[in-house]
Amino acid sequence: MTDTAPPYISNRPPRPVRPKPVRVENTRLLREIGRVIRSERAKRGMTRKILAKQSGMSERFVAQIELGEGNPSVLSLDALARALNVDLFDLLPAVDPAVFGRAVAGNERPPTSPPALDRFGGRAPPLL
Repeated sequence: MTDTAPPYISNRPPRPVRPKPVRVENTRLLREIGRVIRSERAKRGMTRKILAKQSGMSERFVAQIELGEGNPSVLSLDALARALNVDLFDLLPAVDPAVFGRAVAGNERPPTSPPALDRFGGRAPPLL
């Protein structure tokens, strides 16, 4: 004799699934990433279906990324870059801090600026 309980069934209706909202300041960046991916795909004469298959994603997700509606992870961008046979950084647009709302203080410098390279003998600073 087996003593198993019946599966739990709730009376409550299931909660609607709501997509996470994308921050307003990121929408331009996501559209620009999508534009670059679409452009690279078109240069190679690939369809979304082929790109989706080669990158291991659904065709719908590739379409969402290209339209700037999807928020791809770094791993998703890497898979797309490999399928397009480009470097991951080629998929990222050139970012102007003023355009994307990230102000840099006057005395701050990026880590690859000449003074930072001088401190490490002309090499990039070590990753921590």
